[in-house]
Amino acid sequence: MPPIETVPPSKREAEKDDPDPMSRLEDEDRPLSPLEVPALRAEMLNRVVPSSLLPMAAANAMLILGASKRDDDCFFNLKRGLVWTGAIGLSMVILGTVGRYVVRWILESNRIRRGDRIMVRILELLGALLTACQICVLSAGTLAIFPRLHQWQFRHRHLPNYCDFSMVVFTTSLIAVTWIMVVVALASAIYIHRLRRRDRPEE
Repeated sequence: MPPIETVPPSKREAEKDDPDPMSRLEDEDRPLSPLEVPALRAEMLNRVVPSSLLPMAAANAMLILGASKRDDDCFFNLKRGLVWTGAIGLSMVILGTVGRYVVRWILESNRIRRGDRIMVRILELLGALLTACQICVLSAGTLAIFPRLHQWQFRHRHLPNYCDFSMVVFTTSLIAVTWIMVVVALASAIYIHRLRRRDRPEE
């Protein structure tokens, strides 16, 4: 049985504070240690898999609902907003799948090269761009639909303030739940951060 390469404790402590261990491994130009692979895989997945506000089922539902309606089914352009938001959410799911395959392919070579870092960086930037687009579309949808709710009616198509019932109810419910979850996530992150700071030993 071949000996397992170990990382010295002093080096492990230095790696813990390293902001970019991928750069360090590329500079060292050596095979990866079995002890380094799990942490490196977790770090790369954290970079290349974007965090979506919408699950894939919600993105698919928005695309299907938006594509099945006509332009005159709402007195403002809700159909196009559903299609764009669903497309962005589905793109983030696809990008996450591609990112997982890329990470697996990189680690199979057992070495970090300059091209690998560039590829991870490109996927990371694409994920950040899609996340920003999703937040912008969610904010725009909130500003577009909630101020118009007091004008909305769904019984008489010939009136200028008509909007399809299913589109309005689906969109308002999804936006409201998403913002609630965002607030809960931010509150949880702040609470966990405060606990970690309180439990951190003073130097």
